[in-house]
Amino acid sequence: MSFAPKGYEVKTEAGSFFKLKSGENKFRILTDAVVGKVGWKDNKPFRVGGVDAEISPKDVDTDEKTKRPKINDFMAFMVYDHIEGKVMLAEFTQASIKKGILALAENKDWGHPSGYDITVVKTGDGLNSKYTITPSPKKALPKTVQAQVDLEEEFFDLDKALGLED
Repeated sequence: MSFAPKGYEVKTEAGSFFKLKSGENKFRILTDAVVGKVGWKDNKPFRVGGVDAEISPKDVDTDEKTKRPKINDFMAFMVYDHIEGKVMLAEFTQASIKKGILALAENKDWGHPSGYDITVVKTGDGLNSKYTITPSPKKALPKTVQAQVDLEEEFFDLDKALGLED
C-alpha cells in the first residue's frame, strides 16, 4: 500500500500567474523565455508556442472595443515576485514590456535577466496603461529566496503551465 494514490502530484504556487498591479512590480526572471501567440475563444485563452506561431482570426473572439481578433504575441517565463514573495508564471503581451526586457537581455552590460531584478511601473488603466521598465543592480537572490526557487524549480515546465499546443 502506498502513502498517496498513484498518479497524485503535489500542486505548488509555481503555476500561479503573475499579474501587474498599478504602481511598482518588482520581480526576478528565473528561466529563459517562451514565446508564441495567445488567442481568446469563449473568454478562455489558448496558446501556440514558437517564434512562427500562428492563430487564425476565425478561431478567436472579436474584441468589443477594438473590433479586432483577440490574438496577441506573448513572452512568458517563471519569475520570483518580490512583492508577493513567491514563484509565479509571468506572461506579457504588452509590446513595451517585451521590448524593454529583450533590450536588457541583449545588452552586453546587463545580459540574461536572471542576474538582476526588474521593476515594471504600471500607470493608467486598460488600453491607456503605460509601463516603465527599470533594472536593479546585478546581485544574487537572497538565500531564503534561492532556497524557495530551488524547491520549486522542478515545476518550471513552461510548455505545460501555458498549455502550449504541439
